[in-house]
Amino acid sequence: MKFTVESIEDGIARLENGENESVFADLSLLPDSVREGDILNFDGEKYVLDAKASAERRKAVYEKFNRLFRKE
Repeated sequence: MKFTVESIEDGIARLENGENESVFADLSLLPDSVREGDILNFDGEKYVLDAKASAERRKAVYEKFNRLFRKE
């Protein structure tokens, strides 16, 4: 199952699945390098960072932001 790291606060990450349901996880259960916006796969035992999906998501958000605020 895929999750997006929506926020990290006080050692707890709020993860959201594709159905807008939130799960809260202690940072100790997540990969060391995790940050907000990352995509994680959960295999039933552990969370694994999906670096490719995370990079693609960041790029899409960056491009959308630029389109919205581009001054012409």
